[in-house]
Amino acid sequence: MIRLLSLIFLCSLMGTWTFAADMKQNANAIQSKLDGNTFTAELSSGLHFNAKAPNVVIVDEKRVSPKKLDRQKAVFILPKTFSKAQASLYYCDDAETFCLPQQIDIAGSGQGAKSEKIVKKENATKSAKPNKHGFIEDDIAAAVAQAKKEKKLILADFSARWCPGCVRLETEIFNTAAFKGATKGFVKLKLDSDRFQNQELKTKYGIWAIPSLLVLTTDLDEVSRIVDYQPMPTLKRFFEDAQKTPQPFAVLKKKANSGDKTATEALGRRLYLAGKHAEALPYLEKVDPQPIEYLDAKAQAAMKKHTDPKQRGDLQRVLREVIAAEPSSTRSNVWRLALVEAVEKPAEKKKIALEGADLADDLLAHREKIPNAVKGDLVGEFAGYEPLLIASQKADLIAAGGFNEELEMEAWKQVTTIGSE
Repeated sequence: MIRLLSLIFLCSLMGTWTFAADMKQNANAIQSKLDGNTFTAELSSGLHFNAKAPNVVIVDEKRVSPKKLDRQKAVFILPKTFSKAQASLYYCDDAETFCLPQQIDIAGSGQGAKSEKIVKKENATKSAKPNKHGFIEDDIAAAVAQAKKEKKLILADFSARWCPGCVRLETEIFNTAAFKGATKGFVKLKLDSDRFQNQELKTKYGIWAIPSLLVLTTDLDEVSRIVDYQPMPTLKRFFEDAQKTPQPFAVLKKKANSGDKTATEALGRRLYLAGKHAEALPYLEKVDPQPIEYLDAKAQAAMKKHTDPKQRGDLQRVLREVIAAEPSSTRSNVWRLALVEAVEKPAEKKKIALEGADLADDLLAHREKIPNAVKGDLVGEFAGYEPLLIASQKADLIAAGGFNEELEMEAWKQVTTIGSE
C-alpha cells in the first residue's frame, strides 16, 4: 500500500489534467539517431532519464535493454537487421515535478518479411494460458478464438506497469471475487501499451489514456469502454450495461442518426470516453437534460480546436461558459487552469487562479461537499484520495497564476501533508 500511495502521489504532482500539456511541451526533449545498429537517445539539459523505469527498445517483439544508460544518454545495440522497432523511454525534469513516457519509432533496417514470419511462427506456438487474474496476455488472436468458442464478449485491458491507475486495478480489483463474478461473461485480455505489437491496436481504438477497459465483439468492434481506475460498483454497472445491449459503434451511430434518443445519448457518451470530444458534442447537445459529460466535452473540444493565438478569444469564451455553468466542481478547476493559460493579463490570471484556489480551500475545509463536487469528474486513480486531487489542482493553479514562490511552496506543502495522510 505504501508503494501504491507513493505512485499516486507522484502522479498527483504531475496532475492528470496537465499530463497531455507536459507531454506536448516536451515532445522534442529526446533527440535520437540510429547509426548502424547503435540507437542513441539524448536528453536536453534540465532533464534526466528515469533509471528505475522500463527503458527498452522492442525489436520485432523482442526486448532490448540499454547497453548504457546515464542521466542524459541511453544507448542500445540493436540487431543488424530488423523489421520494426520502437523505443519506450522515461524521463523526468531535474526538479522532479514531472516524469513522462515517450515512444520513438525506429525505421527498420531490412529483411522485414523474414523477421515478421518468425514473429508469427513464434506467436502461433505460444500458450494462451491466462495469468493469475484470468487475463490472456498480449495475444488478441487467442482471445478472439476463445470468445468465439465460448460465445462471449472480449474485455480488453490496455495498461502499463508504470501506470498508477493500472496498479490500483491490479491490486484492488482484479484479485477480488466481485470482479471475477462480474466478468464471467467475458474473455479477458490484457494488452501492455508499451509493447510494440500492441501499437496498432492502440491506434485502431484511439487509446488516449490508460488504463482503458474496452468491451469488444469477436469481430473486434468496440461495444463500450471505461477509462482510468474506477471502483468496483462503477465497474459492475459498466460490465452489466455492456452485456445487455452490445452494440458496435456503427450500429449505435445508425440508430442515433435515425432519431433514437437512447442511442443518441449512448453514442455521445461513448465518443466522449474515446476522447473524441468534438464528435461527441452534437449527440450530447441533443439530449435533454444534457448529460454530465456535455460540459467537459465542450471544454475539451474547444481546447483542441482553438490552438491558434488568434482564436484565444473563442477559447476563453467557451471556458468561461462552462465554468459559469458549473463553478463548484473539481473539473471546473481543470477548466480554470486552462483559462489561466489562455488569458494574457497577469491580473486576470491571478483572479481566475484565486477563484479556483478558494474553491479548493472550501472543499478541503468542508469535506462533506467533496462527493457532490467530484460527481461529474472521472477522478480515476484518485478515487478514495479526492482531497489529494483537490490540493494538487490548487497548487497547479497557484503556480500558473504567477504568484510568488512562497505562496506556491505553501500550496505544494499542503499537497505533501494531505498525501502523507
